[in-house]
Amino acid sequence: MRRLHRAPRWQTRALLFDAAVGRRGKALTTIEGLSADGTHPVQQAWVEAKVPQCGDCQSGQIMAAVALLDAKPPPTDADDAPLTILGGIHRGFAPPRPADILNPVVGQGIVQVDAEVSWTSEIGARWRPHAALRFDVTAFRTDYDNQIVTGSLVGSAQRFVNAGRTLHQGIEIGTSVALDRLLAHGRSRTAVSADVAWTWLPSARFADNRARPVDPMQTVRGRRLPFAPTHVLNLGVGLSQTAGFVLRLASDVVSSQFADDLNTIAPSAQGRRGRLPGYVVFNASTRVPVSPLGRGTVLTASVKNLANRVYITDRQEGIMTGVPRLVTAGLEVAY
Repeated sequence: MRRLHRAPRWQTRALLFDAAVGRRGKALTTIEGLSADGTHPVQQAWVEAKVPQCGDCQSGQIMAAVALLDAKPPPTDADDAPLTILGGIHRGFAPPRPADILNPVVGQGIVQVDAEVSWTSEIGARWRPHAALRFDVTAFRTDYDNQIVTGSLVGSAQRFVNAGRTLHQGIEIGTSVALDRLLAHGRSRTAVSADVAWTWLPSARFADNRARPVDPMQTVRGRRLPFAPTHVLNLGVGLSQTAGFVLRLASDVVSSQFADDLNTIAPSAQGRRGRLPGYVVFNASTRVPVSPLGRGTVLTASVKNLANRVYITDRQEGIMTGVPRLVTAGLEVAY
């Protein structure tokens, strides 16, 4: 569990905390100690903001917020550091799941699939030159000692296979701007925001001299990994009012990608090989308060793939297309 303990002017994770501190007369507060019935102002704010309830992380976030308010009440945008430098190195280990090693073909039994082991390093910066403007940039590199991939992608009849060493490296860039706050003084009843997130993945390739299962004389070293687009771009514009009305328009842009380890361009007759063309999809969502039905009643609606565009998302079992235009609506009632 990641519950934070809070001592005067200091906080730490529960698993790293020396419980003997409490026996020495020091103040000690956990998430359960904020209030007996969940009525602490920060807990109430979490409920009102409809924060997703995750038992593993929400308690720690609440305690961190309480500690911040205790140390500097009330914090403002000006308290945020204008520039933050970040970096890290992570060693990853993921043993194969049962679904990875069990062959669905009757009589084939268990397939030998090794664990995924990797090193990931990243370095980046977050810059906030204005309270209404934020930029993020991160460069990353992931080296897999072994990566598990779907067998059909590399010409194997097995469900999953060891792809051996692979390399992924690129840059993620994001920015968000509160247009109403940037162009006007103070806050208004209507907030207008825009955000952009771009992932550039110039390298996503096989790094081993691994022989193809169906052709031991041929290797794929240096070829691009299947289903790894070079560019993924997400654009969004939102409008919200203090009365509760919310409208958001978004666009997802995905560049072309390969469907097999040989990076085949021309589509095959069965549709399991060939390049997947890039595509652009537009989505929209809204929340509209319905006052006549009572406070807390909200009408929700969303439309995915506004233009009803047909695009290919997968070729592993033949051509599979993305979701056609999909309209959903709902009614939320708070009581």
